[in-house]
Amino acid sequence: MFNSIRNWTVFFFVALFAGRIGDGDLRGDSINYASISKNVLTGDNPLILTLNGDLYMNKPPLFFWLNALCMKIFGATVFGAKIAVVIAVAGIAWVLYSLAKKLFDDEDIAVAAPMMFFFSYVVYKNTQMLKMEALLSFFIIASVFLMVLYIQHQNRLYALAAGLFMGFAVFTKGPIGYTPLITAFAFVFFGRNINRKRYLLDLFLMLLVSIPVYAWWYAYVLVKNPYFYEHYFLKQNLARFGTEQSEIADYAIRPFWQYLKYMFVHGIYFTPFLLYGLYKLFSNRRITEQIKYMLVTTGVFFVVIHFAKTKEHRYLYEFYLFASVFAAYGLMGLVRRGLSGLVRGAAVFVLALYTFLPPVTKPTTYDALLFADKVAKERGIPVVAEKSEITDPNDIAAMNFYFDSYLSERPQNGEYIEIVKKNTKVFDAERLYVFRRLAVYLITQKESASQ
Repeated sequence: MFNSIRNWTVFFFVALFAGRIGDGDLRGDSINYASISKNVLTGDNPLILTLNGDLYMNKPPLFFWLNALCMKIFGATVFGAKIAVVIAVAGIAWVLYSLAKKLFDDEDIAVAAPMMFFFSYVVYKNTQMLKMEALLSFFIIASVFLMVLYIQHQNRLYALAAGLFMGFAVFTKGPIGYTPLITAFAFVFFGRNINRKRYLLDLFLMLLVSIPVYAWWYAYVLVKNPYFYEHYFLKQNLARFGTEQSEIADYAIRPFWQYLKYMFVHGIYFTPFLLYGLYKLFSNRRITEQIKYMLVTTGVFFVVIHFAKTKEHRYLYEFYLFASVFAAYGLMGLVRRGLSGLVRGAAVFVLALYTFLPPVTKPTTYDALLFADKVAKERGIPVVAEKSEITDPNDIAAMNFYFDSYLSERPQNGEYIEIVKKNTKVFDAERLYVFRRLAVYLITQKESASQ
């Protein structure tokens, strides 16, 4: 059904994030993900993910396949790599608006819900980057919204549709995609107007519907490479929650209260409204079964993420997703208590800040490679990057993403672009760009001395 307010809300957030979509701000996981997605198009088998010539078994493929599809249409550029994220933003804004409208039957709260979500710093930062959080969150919140409709209408089709979206979430980032099932099961102990026997049967059907979405790919990869089980399930997933050692990275083990500290230090725009919204909700005793379901979902997820021993701040992304409807309820509660001038003034200020002077969420690191590729193509000269110079895995991924091909040895004569470590001295050459760990030189003589 056409809803102009909802559509304008979706358009606003798409414009907010799409405005900087072409920025060359890919680094860390983001540049790796861009390179993996490009490899889907250029590799021999799109079902097998690769990074820097090696098998990549850390994540399921759906995120990379969608990125690859966008790159196929728009080109293997930063713009093409980030299109899928902007589409996910549109989906999240649409569902959050619809969810808040369903819970509170209030247009203002519905508009405020995606605003409270996307303007919280941890969400804004991770949405700007090429990461899985936005796509994962869309599938999760769609699944949760469908379960809210199921609670209201007791129609099994909603539970089956919720299972389908849950399967997509698992296919995007693994077991965390089963959060809607965990929270739905927890609701058994809180729901009043549900037939528990039928409800549990429908949750089982919800699980069954989700499995075929991703199981075929897991089976295929296990047949192709049995080590996938040990690497993905043990070293990637269990290592984040248990004592199994992880070989993927050295994550900081943070204390139990880490999220609370982050929410009160960096969540100043979000946390006060959330707390007031919860207070107002309970004091007014305006808790329907659907609202109760969202309260359970928010609480269970906040508990679940504490079991991840790394306690990465980006794990709050999905918690803010669920909690944003209550933060929006708190925001509008303050507006209607006569504090509208202060709240609206602050909202306009933040809107202007994010829209016209976006916060710097990270340094741009690989723009120079984009410009180097442009220079090389304009002059018709090769790009050189010796193996001894490009050793960092992120830098290798960036080279593979920005350049269709490059030489690993210097040509004997002619002009060429050379990319080296920033502290490497290249004599009798023009330095074009320098950034983070690398520098770009234009070599114009037959032989260049470097050390």
